[in-house]
Amino acid sequence: MNEKKVERAMHYRGGCWMGGIRNEIKSLPMSELFIIGTHNSATYDISVTSSFGSDAPGLLGKKTMGGKLTQLFARPVCAKWAKCQSLTIREQLNNGVRYLDIRVIPKSEKNTTPYISHSQVSVPLRDVVNEIVSFLACSENTWECLVVDLQHLSIPEGMLMDSFLFPALEPLRDLCIPNTVSLSTPLEEIWRRSKKERVFLVIGSEFDSEKYTFAFMRHGAIVSDWKNVQNCNDLLQRFDEDLAHPVTHQSGVFCVTQGVLTPEGKQIMDSLLFTKGISTKFNSIMDMARKVNAPICKWFWKRNRHRNEDNTCGNMHRNILMLDYPQITSLTIEVDDGGSSIECSPVIMCILLNLLK
Repeated sequence: MNEKKVERAMHYRGGCWMGGIRNEIKSLPMSELFIIGTHNSATYDISVTSSFGSDAPGLLGKKTMGGKLTQLFARPVCAKWAKCQSLTIREQLNNGVRYLDIRVIPKSEKNTTPYISHSQVSVPLRDVVNEIVSFLACSENTWECLVVDLQHLSIPEGMLMDSFLFPALEPLRDLCIPNTVSLSTPLEEIWRRSKKERVFLVIGSEFDSEKYTFAFMRHGAIVSDWKNVQNCNDLLQRFDEDLAHPVTHQSGVFCVTQGVLTPEGKQIMDSLLFTKGISTKFNSIMDMARKVNAPICKWFWKRNRHRNEDNTCGNMHRNILMLDYPQITSLTIEVDDGGSSIECSPVIMCILLNLLK
């Protein structure tokens, strides 16, 4: 491996890394770029005192007496399993994250303002939008492109998408790439056609795509397979099975590798009782990320370092790697066949993979 490429990757600032290697990646579409994404990106404000959202499972999401009692009993531990990030959106983008997983519900039955939630309510959607706008307003970030995936939406009964969601998204309108642009468009064309349009906004519910041309329908724009497993070895085995037995893969779409485990209900209850989960011995999402992010990233590196000539699986597991708390992860990767290795972050790993293309 070229030592200069390793040196370049190791010294890039996360905030403007795409601009730093723009000559090397200009012929690639965003759907073929290696990038780090965050899981439940805007849950950073969840705490023990956060209210439970309508998306909370079972009685936790109910306003009945049984629901209130369940919430009271579970509150001391739920935030540890609802909060998947500790950095704000702006901080994540400054660290090099380029895919955001956004999940939206009305704040409450009486207040239908769109908020972020993962069983517990975090920040207003408008806060997320404003931080994206602020990041892209910096002149040094003019080459940076983002995928913003509103994959889960809970629309209040009797309300339309027009009145619930789109007013909060309005500040993004002029920054979004129109849905008439192919997702196979090379980055150099994206950069050339507009000095402002840098966001691929993807929405997971039906809407009038002719009226709201600044957003893509999620169906047909993203492949994101949730593995729903509780063990890291099982997750990596499922990834290998994807590559060994690929189904027909649609080209020109974003592909998310969901590098996250799914906690079991028993595991969460065990942590409530001040014991550790029997199956995986994790006591929070952060604890889970601290222990599994590195092996997941190493798998991603090994499978992609020499895959440039193999197009059998399209961009499956070679585009977006989505993680919990990526900033707490440091991994050691071998950078040549002689065994030389470097210690790096997940973002630096992806920058290096892009330089090797």
